[in-house]
Amino acid sequence: ARAGALLDEVGSIYQLFFDFLGRFADAAAIARDPEGFSREAMFVLHRLSLRMKRENDELYPMVDDLDAPSCDVRVAKR
Repeated sequence: ARAGALLDEVGSIYQLFFDFLGRFADAAAIARDPEGFSREAMFVLHRLSLRMKRENDELYPMVDDLDAPSCDVRVAKR
């Protein structure tokens, strides 16, 4: 269930990122609204950093805890 929630969350982050790219697709768009670009870029980066933290704190430990006798590969500690 937790892994599914983490997977579902990725879709909203992709959508946020692609919406951002659509609004600021070129230098002229950024020049028209530099404050908006900066504000939205910081928001997207913040959301991405939260996601990366959740992966480190939740997803990778779940993978490490899997009982996979045919595979002795573990995710490196972060």
